[in-house]
Amino acid sequence: MKPGPTMSVSRLAIILLLALAIGPVFAVDVPAMRDYPNHLAVMSVLSRGGTDAANPFYQVVWTFNTNLAMELVVPPLARLIGLAAAGKAFLLLTELLVIGGALAIERAVKGRLELSPLAAALFLYSLPFAWGFINFEFGLGVALCAIAAWLAMEDRAPLARACAHGVIVIVLFVAHLLALGIYGVTLGIHELWRVRSGRASVGQGLATMTTLAAPVVVIFALMLVFGHSVAGAASETEWRFDLKPRWMFEAMNGYSLVLSCTGMVLILFAAFVLGRRGYLNLLKSGAWIAAGFVILYVAAPNRLMDTAFNDVRIVTAAALILPGFLQLSFPSRAWRRNVFWTAAGLAFVNLTLVWWVWLSYRPAYAEIIASFDRLARRSIVLVADGYPPGHNGGSLDDYPFYHAPTLAVAYANALVSSLFTYPGDRPVTLRPAYGQFAQPGFLAPKLAALPDIASGANKDAPLYLQSWPSKYDYVYVLGPAVPNPMPLVLHELDAGPRFVLYQVDKTQKVP
Repeated sequence: MKPGPTMSVSRLAIILLLALAIGPVFAVDVPAMRDYPNHLAVMSVLSRGGTDAANPFYQVVWTFNTNLAMELVVPPLARLIGLAAAGKAFLLLTELLVIGGALAIERAVKGRLELSPLAAALFLYSLPFAWGFINFEFGLGVALCAIAAWLAMEDRAPLARACAHGVIVIVLFVAHLLALGIYGVTLGIHELWRVRSGRASVGQGLATMTTLAAPVVVIFALMLVFGHSVAGAASETEWRFDLKPRWMFEAMNGYSLVLSCTGMVLILFAAFVLGRRGYLNLLKSGAWIAAGFVILYVAAPNRLMDTAFNDVRIVTAAALILPGFLQLSFPSRAWRRNVFWTAAGLAFVNLTLVWWVWLSYRPAYAEIIASFDRLARRSIVLVADGYPPGHNGGSLDDYPFYHAPTLAVAYANALVSSLFTYPGDRPVTLRPAYGQFAQPGFLAPKLAALPDIASGANKDAPLYLQSWPSKYDYVYVLGPAVPNPMPLVLHELDAGPRFVLYQVDKTQKVP
């Protein structure tokens, strides 16, 4: 039977939504994602390492570690097609993996596509992705595809599954440890359900669980051997149970709390209503996996090793995996049509906002990149925060620009205080002679605090800020224009709506 007109229109709408979802990557030079400029700057150091154009302030030190997908893929690609193109190509690949993986899971479970395309359109710019957690996004995309492959190979030769699983574990470990954890938890719960439901014997279940666990055990054994490298500088563990009720509602869109909360309320309310009426059901191991994600979300620390926002990342993973196990059965075509177009409308609004944010930041990035021409080559740059007190990094509207000055590493071969460099954790670190410039944490110092630090009145200032006027050549101040607190020391060179560039006059004595 040929599909009716409504089905054809819905398919066209899905195709347009998914095209709209990946479109921003082609529309801008620098994606408007908080951590993306920082990652791109690191890629520039890696791609130039060992050449005449190597950055004089940073060194490349590889260790046995995770969270390295972009670091391994982009630098060699950048030598072929350029840094900016290589970064966007990798980002596009991660988005295609996420979309394709979500769709593949539903296809493997139900044999057709129904909810996963809409879920992908709704969560492709969820908070972890919109903030530029690129290696996690890549790892989760691989994990989604691998989960689908495991489900599709359920009745295939155990040896083939074991070999494929071993390769996937290695890829996921290198990409991101949390993505490996999500992959393992999902498959482990699914296999437990198979034994409990009688689809597999206890012996088969034990054999399968051994197959799943074996390469992971080897990986963790190596982690114990090289524990000093894996733990690195950001190894603190932190639980934020006070934030867990919020993260669930703030996860859908990383650019607007209002849209994200509204969308999540609509999604959860619709799921509740449809479930109560019997129109929405979980298939196969879906109920077990959903329960597992709830437990994982509650139990997971917000920060573990070098990964923050673990709990909100779990929400994103669940939103992309669980739709593949959801079955819709409506009493009439009108019900199906109304639910579909409501969800599609929400996805369209969500993606329209993403487009607006990315396009609105295109001039700002062009302005700051142009300002790098004002920097002397191989200079040392301090980044300061000019936002009002209580607004660390501004609002969500300001987040995409917070690490923009780090691009000076790529464009001017400079040292920038806010570049991510953590010895033993990241492959790019400061050379020993410049260790005093290592910035702990992710937040830039407040502009208003610089005079007291310069005069020595602030005795608690970290090493990289002590006597800063004699150390740094330039200061980038992020945020709206504010009065210059040290006009004798800081001379304005350039400015835009979101930054001011000052040159430091080292001949002036600080009172």
